[in-house]
Amino acid sequence: MLSFVGRGLQRERQCTGWLPYAGAMRRQADLCGADILLVMPENHSSLLTPWHRDCLAEYGVQFVPVGWSTPPGMRFWHEGWNWRSQNGWCGPMDLIRLHALGFTQYDAVAYFDRDVEFQGDVLPILRCAATGYLLNTIGPMSPINMGFLAVRPNAAWLQAVVNFAREADFNRTTGWAGAMFKPDNAKYI
Repeated sequence: MLSFVGRGLQRERQCTGWLPYAGAMRRQADLCGADILLVMPENHSSLLTPWHRDCLAEYGVQFVPVGWSTPPGMRFWHEGWNWRSQNGWCGPMDLIRLHALGFTQYDAVAYFDRDVEFQGDVLPILRCAATGYLLNTIGPMSPINMGFLAVRPNAAWLQAVVNFAREADFNRTTGWAGAMFKPDNAKYI
């Protein structure tokens, strides 16, 4: 699964400029019988030009419009967010990835940032996630890197995320719902 929220859809000279590792992703998907999905908010889908749609078709990427980039009714909202700008809060770009939890027609879903290049067989990741493990990686400045996530989809988990977002606030001092920045002991992105 890949995602886009409004920005970064400039028309490149080649599909590989927009989807730099789509060829490697397509080869892995073909080997293990997986689908490649691109999720994007419905209200941003008009940004996909015929050229973008041709690129998706070239690599067999299925476009899946979704209803939200941040959970509906989310209590916290950062005033700095503007999807037309390269600056500001990246919450919608990160939180749209939570839709991976909702694709219950699949045994496992792996989310990858579009700049992640496959270096080997992706099937072990999918098999592990299908058993119920949630897989992710750490980042240089945080205990969770949102560039990769593999999970067995679970509608109840997705609903729990939406419920949490409606109830929990965030601030830079106390983190989400006053929980500080666990599991880390210091603030992180």
